[in-house]
Amino acid sequence: MKFISGLFKLIYTFAALLLGLVMASFLISGLTEKDYVHKLVDAAFNNSNTRLYIGLSGIFLAASSLFIILGGILTGKPVRSIAYNNPEGEVTVSVKTIQDLIEKAGSEFKEIKSINPHVKKGKNGIIISLRTYIWEGANVPIIAQQLQKVVKERSLAILGLDNISSVEVNISKIIPKKNTKGNQDIFDNSEDYSDEL
Repeated sequence: MKFISGLFKLIYTFAALLLGLVMASFLISGLTEKDYVHKLVDAAFNNSNTRLYIGLSGIFLAASSLFIILGGILTGKPVRSIAYNNPEGEVTVSVKTIQDLIEKAGSEFKEIKSINPHVKKGKNGIIISLRTYIWEGANVPIIAQQLQKVVKERSLAILGLDNISSVEVNISKIIPKKNTKGNQDIFDNSEDYSDEL
């Protein structure tokens, strides 16, 4: 979606620049020269191919404008901080701070290989989505429930966030255990799966 939006913005900017240059050429060549304007308009509207290209360009510009406008309205800006009031005044907590707290809490679970938290504002409070990779053999329902409980409790106790409406746990991958030889730890973290996150 970001690629398509970026592509539309680039094309729209180029088209707006081109349109601006054409309009500026009218000013430079003199707007009073009726022959120049008439020749340009005649050339544009008397040739069916040129009319088609101009019409399609106009439709594309209008559609890309709507796409950019609606894309900005629907996606909104990313949340960078969460604010709440306490008796002494307003407290603002950055999303990065919340994510760091969650990652630290997740690292305490030996069954969790990695955790990638996303924080967003919902209608009823803060929504925390956790994309997790767990080790093979872990009991998913128990781990998910414990993780949800720990995230809510620590967010309240450490950061003061009491308006967490949900903690969504998404088990993205189950990582197979390595074969144990000698004293090798069964939960060896040497394999890197961070590029998949």
